[in-house]
Amino acid sequence: MEWIDELGKETTSIPPHIDSFAGFVYYIDYTDGSFYIGQKTARSLRKKKLNKAEMLARPRKNSKDYKMVMTTHKWRNYEGSSKYSTGKTIQAKRIVTWLPTKRALTYVEASMLFKVDALFDPKCLNANILGKFHRNVLDFEEEL
Repeated sequence: MEWIDELGKETTSIPPHIDSFAGFVYYIDYTDGSFYIGQKTARSLRKKKLNKAEMLARPRKNSKDYKMVMTTHKWRNYEGSSKYSTGKTIQAKRIVTWLPTKRALTYVEASMLFKVDALFDPKCLNANILGKFHRNVLDFEEEL
């Protein structure tokens, strides 16, 4: 199943206006009516160790022993990271928006989760928001 972009078209490539880092916030619908909201990195800068020839070609001995390379991740086949989605059939995988930074990805994902009341909606498969707000922490009735 392919990803559907913001315009409703199937997409297999990163938009050209995203230069270096690239990621997207996604929404996965399942056939039983449940859904999952998340973020996925599609491309990022990574450190790669220099090979022997590159090490010898360095201008100084104490210079860095790595180089920064752009890595493209296998995002096209990605089907979500929720442990609660195992065994469920995906109905649609939608890209909500492409974003240029990790900080923007985190903000937009958290914003969407708060807007849909993810922790109170039984159809939402997200069990926490930002790793700080969890479903089981919000069970007030047990504490009273």
